[in-house]
Amino acid sequence: MTLEAVESPSVPPPESSNVGIKGTKHSAPTSETPQRHRRWVVVLLVAALAASPFVPKFSLWLGITLLLLCVLAFIPRVNPISHRLLKLNVEQKWRSGIRLTLYGLIGFVLILGGIGGTLTKTGQENLAAQKAAEKEEQRRLATAANRNVVNAVREAEIACKNGNMALAREMLVKAEEIPSATDLNPVKRLRVNIANKKTYLIMAEVIKAIRDGDLESAKGKITAALAVPYANALADARKLDAAISLATDPNRIRTALIKLPNDVFDKIQESGEMPPQLVSGYKELDTRTANQATALLADVAAVRTQRRQEKLGQERAQAEAARRAEAERQAQEQARQEAAKKQVKDLLDAYVSLLNAAEVQLIDNVSVSRIASDMWEATLTVDNLWHVRHYQVRLQDAQTLWEVWARIASPKQPDSARIKIVDQRGNEVGGSRVWGGSLIYVKDD
Repeated sequence: MTLEAVESPSVPPPESSNVGIKGTKHSAPTSETPQRHRRWVVVLLVAALAASPFVPKFSLWLGITLLLLCVLAFIPRVNPISHRLLKLNVEQKWRSGIRLTLYGLIGFVLILGGIGGTLTKTGQENLAAQKAAEKEEQRRLATAANRNVVNAVREAEIACKNGNMALAREMLVKAEEIPSATDLNPVKRLRVNIANKKTYLIMAEVIKAIRDGDLESAKGKITAALAVPYANALADARKLDAAISLATDPNRIRTALIKLPNDVFDKIQESGEMPPQLVSGYKELDTRTANQATALLADVAAVRTQRRQEKLGQERAQAEAARRAEAERQAQEQARQEAAKKQVKDLLDAYVSLLNAAEVQLIDNVSVSRIASDMWEATLTVDNLWHVRHYQVRLQDAQTLWEVWARIASPKQPDSARIKIVDQRGNEVGGSRVWGGSLIYVKDD
């Protein structure tokens, strides 16, 4: 039997990309799937690391989970789950090993970050609790200290009522030195009350010295009353000090008499009655003040007369100066007006002369006025023949009239020269536009 070589039929190679280890077909993974997987892994890891200072448990449990998946990859029964979640390919051992090592390192880093975040957060919470405790302790100490201050002030008040001022002052000093005290207003109030009480006692001595006629002693005592530390009820003391100074100082009485209004001073000269400005309410002081004021009346009257005359002279001089200034202003204004009139007349005469020289027949009247600091306007009243002339002829006439006026009124800035053309009834029939003198128009009838 002859064996013939039989050509084996060509069989296409199996598609390796579609056949698994046991011949099971798998769909070919697209390049988009690994990229999407890596993108989500990176986002998750970055979010975990960023959140570790604030939510450390998230990073810690994520790291533990990642390490657990890496360990499960070596256990045969459960490694498919780990391979699926970590995207490991058993056919690519080196790549899978590198990826598994990388995931293990990342999990270790996440665990360290979670532990560090936990320690940091715990430290911050402990520090906040410690500060709150210290603040509460300070508040408690301040409350107790303020209570001790109040008690010390009460003891000082009792000592003050018993007349033991030295003990009261000593208690107030101790109250100010109490540690942790934050409210020392009771100490200040009591100290001010003690100072005011001392001032009142000195004031009583001052009044007694005044009634006894010992003004020198009263003057010294009132100075001491005004110098009492912490005292604030000094209004009466200041008034009494002013009254004593007035009664004992002739220069003050003289100055006060000079400053009085004329009617009040005349009343003193006529009746000798002192005005309220020189009355203190203390008989001894008022009598002495009145006697010195009466002795100074003649001298003060002469001074007041001299000052009145000086004031009248100053007022007359001021009035004369004002009159001269007004006369000079009026003269300058009149000169300015005359110069303006002359300028208007010169411009008008020059313009009319040029119009007459050109034998212009359509113009019946010309007037000139200033419309701004550097703008002049010539108003030309035209004859009725103006209305029957052709439009283009009237426009050329108006342009010529403006050019002549511009050479006279504003040769350097022609547009500052304006003209206005009106008919016999005053109706405007042409002239310069508001944007510039050279922009001439005439009405198209």
